[in-house]
Parts: sequence; C-alpha cells; structure tokens
Amino acid sequence: MMEEAVKVKPDDMQFDELMLKIRNGQIRIPDFQREFVWERSQIISLLDSVYQHFPIGSFLFWQTEDEIQAYRRIGEVDLRHDRGRSVQYVLDGQQRLTSLFASLEQRNVEYLVNGKKVRRDLDVFFDLDEERFVADPFASGRQSGPYKYTGLAQITEIDDYLEFLSGFLAAMSADNMGPESAIAWIADRLGSSVSRARHFFNRFQGMSFFTITEGTCAVTEAGALVAHDQAVEPIIRALIQTVDCFEEMLPKIVADMGTTENDIAALIEDARNEPIKPYKIRYRLRWLAGLGLGTYERPTFVLSDEGKSVIDGILRENEIRKRDLQEQEDDKRKRYFSVQQITDLADLMTAARELDQRRLASLQRVANRFRTYPFSVIHVFEQPIEIACEIFERINNSGQVLKVVDLMVAKSWSPTFNMRKRLATFREELKKEHYDDLPDITVLQCVSGVLQKAVQRKDILSIKKGKIEESWDSVLESIRQALDFLRSNLRITHGKILPYNAIVVPLSYFFHATATKQHTDAVRNGLVEWFWKVSVSNRYDSAAETKIGDDIGEMGKLAVGKVPRFNYVAPPLSADRIADQRLNLGSAFC
Repeated sequence: MMEEAVKVKPDDMQFDELMLKIRNGQIRIPDFQREFVWERSQIISLLDSVYQHFPIGSFLFWQTEDEIQAYRRIGEVDLRHDRGRSVQYVLDGQQRLTSLFASLEQRNVEYLVNGKKVRRDLDVFFDLDEERFVADPFASGRQSGPYKYTGLAQITEIDDYLEFLSGFLAAMSADNMGPESAIAWIADRLGSSVSRARHFFNRFQGMSFFTITEGTCAVTEAGALVAHDQAVEPIIRALIQTVDCFEEMLPKIVADMGTTENDIAALIEDARNEPIKPYKIRYRLRWLAGLGLGTYERPTFVLSDEGKSVIDGILRENEIRKRDLQEQEDDKRKRYFSVQQITDLADLMTAARELDQRRLASLQRVANRFRTYPFSVIHVFEQPIEIACEIFERINNSGQVLKVVDLMVAKSWSPTFNMRKRLATFREELKKEHYDDLPDITVLQCVSGVLQKAVQRKDILSIKKGKIEESWDSVLESIRQALDFLRSNLRITHGKILPYNAIVVPLSYFFHATATKQHTDAVRNGLVEWFWKVSVSNRYDSAAETKIGDDIGEMGKLAVGKVPRFNYVAPPLSADRIADQRLNLGSAFC
C-alpha cells in the first residue's frame, strides 16, 4: 500500500489578508530561516511587480500543531504569538513577505544598499507622476542640517574682521598657498600662536571660503566675493549655516536696532527651553561689530543702518528659501505615497481631496492593483518538521540546506526551553575548561546519540520535541564526564588538540549509559584503546556520522560488560605514511 501523499492546497490571498495574518502571528517566519538579505532595489522591484501584476512566485506555508521558535518582530513591529491559534510557518517567501510587511509598516529593518548592510526605516514610495516605486524622496528633508559650532572665537587681535578675511583670502588666491603657508600667514598677521592660527584656518574652511585639493588651497566662489569685493553677505550666510544661535538672534537685532546679550540669550532660551550662556551671544555680537554692521559696547549692540540693510536682505532670502522648500515638500506629499497610504482606505479618501485629476487617477490605479493582486500561496498540512524542511530545501532557489542546529532550535522551543540560549550558556561553561570550540552540532549529536543511538540528520530531526528538554541536563552532564576523561586519562586539556570533535559523542553516550556505575581500570583502558584506534586510523575523516553510530553500538556493549569490537584498520606506520600526513593540530594522526 502506497504511503499517503503530502497534503498540499494551492490558494490565493489578498494583500490585506496576508499582512493582517503576519501582524496577528497567524503567519510566522521560523527561526531556521536565513536573515533578511535583500537589496533595496530588489524590494522596489517586488513592489513594482505587484503594481504591474507580474508573477512574484508562490509563498509556501507549513501548517502544524507544533509550536516552533519563530521571529517575533519584523523591523520594530512586535508580532502576536498567541498559543492555541492556527499557525502557518513560512517555508518559502520570507524575503518577499518581509519586504512587503516592512514597506507597509515603514519600520526599521536591516537590508542591503550597494552590498552593505544598513539599518533604516524601509521607506519606499509610489511616484504618482512617474507611476513607479522609488526610494524615499523625503529622506533629504528629514536629515539633520549641517553641524553647527556652539562656540565662536573672537579675533581679539584685530578690530576689522572683514578686512582681515578679505586680505587672507586674496593672499591665498594670489599665492596658491598650501595649508601650512596659509596658517603661517594668519599667525603672522595676528601675531598669534600656530595652534590659534590653525583654529581660524579650520573655521574659515568650515565656512566654505576655500577647499583643499592636492595640497593647495582653492578659494571658492563665496570666498572670492569676500576677497575681491569685500562683500560681507557671504560671511553672514556662512555664520548662519555653521554657528549655533546665530540666525535666531538676527530678527531681534533688526527689530530693536539695539539690544543686549542678556536679552538675546533670554529670548533664545525661552524658544529652546534650554539654558543659553550670555557669553556665547557676546562673541556673536563681537563678530557683527567686527564685520562693520554695528557697534558693540558690552552688554549692548547697536545695529547700523547699513547693517540693518544687509541683515534684512539675508533674512528675506532665508524666508523665501524656506518657503520654496516648504512648497516643494508639500508638492512631494501630493506626489509620493507610501505602501501604507496606498492600501489604507482612510488615507486614500483624505488624499483624494487634495490631488488633481491626473494624480488621483494614478493613486486609484495603484491602490486597486494592490487590493486585487492574487498572492499565490501553497499550504502544506500535517507534516513533521523533517518533511517540511525537505520541501523547503528542494524548492529553495539558493539551494540552501538548513542547518540541523537551527532546525532543532526551532523545533524544540517551548516557553520553558530555548536551545539556543542553553547552548550559549553551556559554551560559556566550556570556555572555562578550554573546550568552547566544541561546536553546537556536536552537543546535538550527543543528545541524538543518547536518545536515538544514531546521529545522522534524519535521526536528529526525528527526535520528539519534548525529549530534548527532558534529557538536556543529563546529556550535558555526560559530556562533562567525557571531557573530564579526556583530560584525566589522555591529557587533552584543550579542545584545539582533540583529534575529532566527534570523539565526544560515543564517549558521552558511554558515560550516560553508565551514569550510576563505577568504572574499572579495564573499562578505562578500553576507552583509551578506542581513542587511539580512532585517532591513528583517521576513522572520522569520512562517513563520520555512520561510524559514530557504529561506535555508539560498541560503547553500549562496553557499558554492560560485554566485549566491544573496536577493529579499526590502521594503515601500517611507515615513513611514507608519516610524510603524507598533515602534521598540524587539525590532523587526528598528528
């Protein structure tokens, strides 16, 4: 009689239903899946394929009564993981589902940009004018402005800052100065130290009056205006862009034509709700006076008519620039729509009142296509994890073979048992004994050796879920005894000189089987003989899992007082054989 075929059911799901089931924990990504590794361009291409109604492949969901460990978050979104609910685990389609869900939620997720991992909000928008998905067009508007210095040093050695700056930039331009020559010019003119001159050099470079290319200082367009026209406006604009509080104090100065450093500090302090030291304002007022825009006798600054004209003009420019930027941002909001806005009826109704007919038609078109896209789903029912994983490996495009440890971490998980954490804790314990190189798979093979008397992949995967938690502590104790035997009887005091990690598996089985017995010298000698035969014969160089199973069988005989058969064939010890061996710590023979 033929075995019953795997139960599968093809289906279609709508976008809203798919996303809701992920949010509610009815569709989960098992912990054995690889991490999210898509490029941003792949995410945009996926969304565009949905919009174009191109096929994107089927999702494969495995429905099971077993609760396995699964990701509880996508990005920063906490997903429900209620027990007792009907749950399906994603066997194929994790990258696509994560892309769709993170795009919908606009949440922080780690993805690839130009091959490098970045962690950002996954903001992808639909361009109503171009009718295509694009990377976040609002990113530049959300970025913080240029760094602004909180301090502004006075040039105490001179009174006329404008003359000094124009002379410095004119000399730099005429003489093709390098940085050190320019710093020497400042030090000589001010009669200051080189370190103080370097400070001003760096500050003027930060104000974008010159750049350094191949060791030569090149005056910029703004610097040329200062150098040749003795224009003060580029300096004020640079101070606004690079110095904290500078722009905020200008409207009060213009309005009052005269004010004190304390009044300005109090005004800014109220606006920011943070303390502002008056001396910071003092240095800024000193710069305005040094640029010829007024007079400053502490604590009062009086703005000149010429200064009022200059600052008024710059403030008007800034207002126009800010208004233009705001208009551009407002137009962007009417042009670019997130996946969340596209798929939310309330957002669509709100947007409809503000859009022209062309953009409204484009928005309705993309919304309708997302709403009606038939996401192809294949459900796999009532199959054990080993069958589900075999299905996954056969259909996985990357040919990925799932790691046994990851599968068993997922399978064995319960509210009281997390194998990954238990393994990490045990590894910390082994570290103190210099055996922290013992891999997780070896520990899991020890568990399988005790429970299944075999360690092949299929044997490990067929272990019943509760059995791992039930036997965990006793198996770890048998591993401790195996390592203690290796240290005490064979002087293997470090994992790096253990010929094979697999040696621990039959040994741990033996000590588990004889947990309550005293070991005679004959038994210990038998274990030592087995160790040397395994090592010198290079026994575990090939077909190791089968041979480990055979050795567990012989260890079982030794445990009950029977004579085991450790008849391993070791090639004759000859000069040629010694010469052909890898003589390093990775060699069992060595």
